[in-house]
Amino acid sequence: MSQQDEGEEKQDVEQVEPVEPEEPDVPQDEYYAPEALQIQKLHNDIKEGLKRIGKTANLSGYTFVELLCENKKIDKLFNVMLDYVNLRKISFANNLLQDVNSLQTIKYLTNLNLSFNQINNLDCFNVPNTFEFLDELNLDNNKITNFGQINVPRLKKLSLKNNLIKSAQGFNGHNTLEILELRNNKLESFEGFQNLLKLKQIWAAQNAIISIWHLDQLPELHTLHLRANKIVVLTEIPNLPKLHHLNLRANLIEKLDEFNNLKSLESLKSITMHENPIATEMGDGIRKEIIMILQQIERVNKEPVPPEEKADALAELKERIAAAIQKKKEEEEEAARLAEEARQAEEARLAEEAAKAKELEAEQAAAEQEAADKAATEGKQNQPKVEQEDDEDA
Repeated sequence: MSQQDEGEEKQDVEQVEPVEPEEPDVPQDEYYAPEALQIQKLHNDIKEGLKRIGKTANLSGYTFVELLCENKKIDKLFNVMLDYVNLRKISFANNLLQDVNSLQTIKYLTNLNLSFNQINNLDCFNVPNTFEFLDELNLDNNKITNFGQINVPRLKKLSLKNNLIKSAQGFNGHNTLEILELRNNKLESFEGFQNLLKLKQIWAAQNAIISIWHLDQLPELHTLHLRANKIVVLTEIPNLPKLHHLNLRANLIEKLDEFNNLKSLESLKSITMHENPIATEMGDGIRKEIIMILQQIERVNKEPVPPEEKADALAELKERIAAAIQKKKEEEEEAARLAEEARQAEEARLAEEAAKAKELEAEQAAAEQEAADKAATEGKQNQPKVEQEDDEDA
């Protein structure tokens, strides 16, 4: 199994409904402890989690550069982080944080894990001249509802799994982002996903997406994972010149012809599409159909396409094409025959009508002549009687 398949298998295995973190059972004395005591406790928690010695930012000495401060029931950072500005990697996972603005003071931070907190927006990460060296940000399992602009200039990986994101209209792209994880949100479209010039992977399983056509200006996109969305049709396919793998498993595609719309994805080598209505209906037979439609494909439903299988499918396709050409020829010949018969029948009908018209014309002329002759005869018979009447008058 390839690394990509292993990674995707892991993604698939993990696809379970997230459990909302329960509010921790914090004693009231901790909720209402004086601020000074809260700050002292936070310092103690942080000191316990400091790890790995490295050089300071100005190279003048050595200090701790990593912090692992998880499951500590922390809900505020106050200004404590000003004392730890040399940290490069921080994890405050599984706490109660809502406001993390104080982390903006840590200039050389490169890796930040804030998963399983109470953060409800991305405003902290849209402030100029902050998080200038951050390249990996984990905000999984928070309460974020809108995917807006991210102003983190060196960010390469952003994970927003298991949030409440319904829209990304305000996102509008990023210059350095390479991996975007949005699994198990409420996204309905990719509107806002544009100008992502270095993005290589989108993991957007378990959303409510119905179309991919908003994906614009993603020249490096390699993997598009859309398992368990609401895609029915595959129309208006965007230009994705380097798309290598497309996962459409467990969507709502009912017609085989929809896959013909993927022919424009010339770099597509791997497709996963089982658990769609058409795949369930066709069973194993759909595999050969996909190979016929996407002749460059190398993997179908994570299984390699060996040369002999591709050759068999393409041979059958060739036979189908020849049969279709022959059928079309026969249909054209039949249409031509029927057209000729119709032409001849029309000519015969017109000739018959002309003959009938001529016959009728002759009958009319004969009748007119007969009437004229009759009138002339009657005229001659009446002439002597008129002359006799004139003689008697005289």
